[in-house]
Amino acid sequence: MHNENKCRTPGILGIDAGGTFTDLVFVGSGDMRLLAKAKTPTDHDDLVATIRRGIDLITEKIDAGQVRSVNIATTLATNAIVEDKLRPVGLILIGYDKDIAEKAICSGAFGTSIVAQIAGGHDPNGNERTALDTDRLIKALESFRGKAEGIAISGYFSVRNTEHELRAMRIAQEMYPDIHITCGHELASELDAIKRATTTSLNAGLIPIVMDLLSSVERVCIDRGIKAPITVVRGDGSLVGAEWAKSHPVEMILSGPAGSACGACFLAAQETHGRKEAWVVDIGGTTTDIIHIDENGKPALLQEGAT
Repeated sequence: MHNENKCRTPGILGIDAGGTFTDLVFVGSGDMRLLAKAKTPTDHDDLVATIRRGIDLITEKIDAGQVRSVNIATTLATNAIVEDKLRPVGLILIGYDKDIAEKAICSGAFGTSIVAQIAGGHDPNGNERTALDTDRLIKALESFRGKAEGIAISGYFSVRNTEHELRAMRIAQEMYPDIHITCGHELASELDAIKRATTTSLNAGLIPIVMDLLSSVERVCIDRGIKAPITVVRGDGSLVGAEWAKSHPVEMILSGPAGSACGACFLAAQETHGRKEAWVVDIGGTTTDIIHIDENGKPALLQEGAT
């Protein structure tokens, strides 16, 4: 039954899942007026309970049926990298120069020490340079058993030809049907193979973390009668669907700060009508993020990616 004292204005539920606290707000979809807010400690061992507490605080004031959209921003991905709490990943490198790869492994560039180098790969024109060593691949994948929660596969010129990555992925899927597998060509189109392998490894290590958060939100929304699409803030401030975000969590590394930037842009425009630069300092429990907003109310974006 609906409580007649609850707000019946349609609106948007925003959830900011942080390392220390999870904050929730409900704003009217028409005038963007704040109608309810809540804060609850983040329990990393039980995100379902965290989200449930927060949504219950909101629905004390807001009719759940009035939620038209659920938007999520989070620093959980950022914190996992900063605190070195990524889930363990097995990385397959196909066709990489052995010395270059070993140097990257020794420097910790890939975010995992569980790395196997496999013969194979293509040239810059996408022609097969060396046949894929499937026997070595199977042995390497077998060595990951009991060590890895995710598998990352990166071919040296996979952006020019995806064949070896896809063959390796199919073999890995047959051996590990319950483990998420990420291929480099799915995430990056640049030729920098080391960065692409790192991105692939990070993505694989973040998938279980992001899956846990998004699945928790979906479960609680169903339990509480919230029938609304769920979207996630990417690192550039745009919104993507929850299903896409589950398989591309590396795009959420700066989700929380991007949410802060979007909110600050909105407030700055309200206050200055777009005629004044602003700096935003987002001080969290794990990281502090600094954002510059130009005189047009837009944040500065580093196209090459974050460091």
